[in-house]
Amino acid sequence: MFSKRPDKLTTGLINMTTDCFANVCVQALASLPGLNEYLNAMTEFRNSLIEQNSKLPSFELHQALIHLLSKLQETVYRPRVLSVWDFLHVIEKIYNSKISVSQHDAHELLQLILETLEKEHVQLRKTAPNVPEFPFKGEVSSQLRCMRCGKKSSTNYNPMMILSLPVPQESSIDLESMLRGSESDIIDDYSCTRCKINYILSTAKQSSPTLNKLKRKLNDELLINDDLEPELDEFVQSYEGVKSPSVKSTVHKETSIILPPKLLAVHLSRSIYDTQARRNQCNVEFKEFLKLNVDTAEMERFKSMDQDQDDSTDEEPSQLTRAISSILEEKPGSEFLEESEVHSDAEDEKQDDQDDDDDEELEDDEDDDDLATKMEGHNISPAPDGGIKTITYKLNAVVRHQGSHSLGHYECYRRKPVFYKNAVTGEYYHKFPKLEGVEDNAKENEEEGTTDIKRQSSMSKLRSRVSSLVGATRPRSPSVFENAQPVVAHDKKLASSVKTPFWRISDSKITECSVSEVMDDSRAVYMLFYERID
Repeated sequence: MFSKRPDKLTTGLINMTTDCFANVCVQALASLPGLNEYLNAMTEFRNSLIEQNSKLPSFELHQALIHLLSKLQETVYRPRVLSVWDFLHVIEKIYNSKISVSQHDAHELLQLILETLEKEHVQLRKTAPNVPEFPFKGEVSSQLRCMRCGKKSSTNYNPMMILSLPVPQESSIDLESMLRGSESDIIDDYSCTRCKINYILSTAKQSSPTLNKLKRKLNDELLINDDLEPELDEFVQSYEGVKSPSVKSTVHKETSIILPPKLLAVHLSRSIYDTQARRNQCNVEFKEFLKLNVDTAEMERFKSMDQDQDDSTDEEPSQLTRAISSILEEKPGSEFLEESEVHSDAEDEKQDDQDDDDDEELEDDEDDDDLATKMEGHNISPAPDGGIKTITYKLNAVVRHQGSHSLGHYECYRRKPVFYKNAVTGEYYHKFPKLEGVEDNAKENEEEGTTDIKRQSSMSKLRSRVSSLVGATRPRSPSVFENAQPVVAHDKKLASSVKTPFWRISDSKITECSVSEVMDDSRAVYMLFYERID
């Protein structure tokens, strides 16, 4: 099958046994222009340090990702498939372990990829502090407010790589409601330090030095979760009636994203655990544009804090530890698994070779990059109190899962680059940022692959052999410019960029779909990938 349109097809990924969990992750990452910009900035930054003869830490996974994404993002006119296993072998090498042939969860692999990339990023930042920002990293703050005394706890800050939201056991819900729900939670039977002291002061029959100390603590703006000195704490805990239910408080937990990431990955946790693990079938409605409210005052407070302690630690985050355990130690993932079978798309590839829309074009009246900011209600705007900003994200990829909790299949909706046709030359071009330095990285990966092949299992050898066979050619048209070019007024946009701006990718099977088709897949949506458009 040959297409005259540059956006009808893209490179698929072969599924030898249970590879679709990995295939969807890298296809989703290939949809993100901001990730390409980061990888290019990191390559340029690292090359400048090499010229200064600096001794640099490992950059293996970054290089492997650049090599794979560059292939997935090439313009193709005929069906082409690659294998994800050259990339996965790099992860195996980094952790000196093997990815089993068992069933895995796509969310766990994504966590492993992002945390490993961020780990390499942190190591480089120790050498050169002005390293480009990691685009997936955000920060979440949480604070408790006592409903009895009205006072607050100290603020906790936690890094966020993937925003995980529990899906409620309802027939349907929209994503923005889930986000609002995650920002607010009610906790009963909380032992508020201030409320316990207030109870003691109101019931004590006579004054004492200890009571005076407790009174001064309240006047010094004691927080509801502050620790007291050992002698005061012992007095409070042993006071009669202080542990009764009537002294317990209800607290309101407020959680908010204070540092919104450039690239927002959202995981919808659909697992239900009762007598057995089940999949939550709730319809989660989502939109092409997502708005997040950010507390700018809290964001500035966090930015002013010293972050050296976070960067100096060599301890692996708990999410990374769980991902390593799940993916690399032959244990099933915590959520949805894929069917243990080879997915053959041969029968699905029997498509009509004719494409009625191959030559259809649309006048380029406005640029896609400016469209979202022109939409009413979607631009960044401060709230009336001046303390909240609304950040707007655009959807670039969706990972769907169909099946049960223990068996199923992953697919990916991936946004296409927008293609334009030059009115003078007739050549197609797009503005999606092209990855730089790919040839050098490809050569380096090939040399490493030659060394590592001796250590691979028979299945790994087969996968590598298939990878080299199906990915050996790069069918592309000489009439396509893959470097970003300015759009001039008389250039035209392909109609398919508007009508069917997404590919639906099921391993090696590629079909086109509209925005409405993506939005309608609310029952199967599992992960969403958004990018900031401000």
